[in-house]
Amino acid sequence: MYHFEEQVATGSLNAAQRFQAHTASPGLQSGGTRAGVVSHHSELLFDCAGFLTEKAGIKPADIGAVLVMKGPGSFTGLRIAYAAAKGIALALGSRMSAFPSLDVMAFPFSCRPGLVVPVINARKGCFFTALYQDGRRLAGPMDTHAEAEDFQAVLKPFIDKNQRIFLTGPDAAMLKDALKPFAGDETLVLDPSGLRGYAPILLELEKKCDLTDNDTELFYSGPEYMRKSDAELSVKK
Repeated sequence: MYHFEEQVATGSLNAAQRFQAHTASPGLQSGGTRAGVVSHHSELLFDCAGFLTEKAGIKPADIGAVLVMKGPGSFTGLRIAYAAAKGIALALGSRMSAFPSLDVMAFPFSCRPGLVVPVINARKGCFFTALYQDGRRLAGPMDTHAEAEDFQAVLKPFIDKNQRIFLTGPDAAMLKDALKPFAGDETLVLDPSGLRGYAPILLELEKKCDLTDNDTELFYSGPEYMRKSDAELSVKK
């Protein structure tokens, strides 16, 4: 199984592509390997793919499915990831599956009490996020800032009752800092593994969804964006 994911490199303002291999072939022990580059990721993506297939001890023909997180996220990162996933799947005749990024980030905490909030930095002081409880999405996905009234309205009942708000995802720490004026450390709980790899989670989601091999329409689809790009906004002006 091969999975492309778009994340933000720690300490960097630029999105970096991370490529993760997860082997789940008969006779092989399931495991994951992660390789990330902060810049020039589009140029090195397939070099990473070659390195990881060799490390996993498999051939390209052994790849049965390509799993991709379809957003929200950065425009460039999502397009590169989605195009690469499509290209590999089409070239190898493999199945391709796409899952909402925030759903994937929240899935491991479906049984966790309180509110689960996955977080992706959307730039310009905003975050891509959604709110989950007991494995169900309560609100979102949304492109919001910490002071937004609708966002605060959903958080307020949990804050008032001192219920835990569990923040996960690559930029959970940023949202926690932004929410400190509204909620204390005893309410806001930070996922210690916010930069985890998501390939094993995607595998679990694919099994749970019982997907078929008929995914032709997916090859004509694209990533899920929540805002217009700067180029699109410039054209309107």
